[in-house]
Amino acid sequence: ALRAECAASKMAFATHLRAHAQSALESILRYVSTTQDQIIALIVSVVVLLLLYYLPGIAAFFLPPALIDTVMLASPVVHFQSIARGVLDLSDVIYYVVFCAFFLFLNHVTIEVRKWAG
Repeated sequence: ALRAECAASKMAFATHLRAHAQSALESILRYVSTTQDQIIALIVSVVVLLLLYYLPGIAAFFLPPALIDTVMLASPVVHFQSIARGVLDLSDVIYYVVFCAFFLFLNHVTIEVRKWAG
């Protein structure tokens, strides 16, 4: 019973990290969008998130084998799968924290630029 609770808490933690990463990415994509239409910004955000989700498959299809491992490190799916299996690796947690921080920083910069531009 304790092992099942531990696995469930790791899965919840992984889902929490993934949700924050997607929220950070979506927020910057909505602000960076060249259009003022929120629907277009949403569509662009969803397309980018789908590309990140399917990045391992796309990389395996188009890239040479030597580059596949490097591209796989950029995919949030790979990091999520290891946590979902119950392996709580510090590199996966750091990946999600840096991912969120990077896109939240870009979001802040974009808002500041728009504020000063008028």
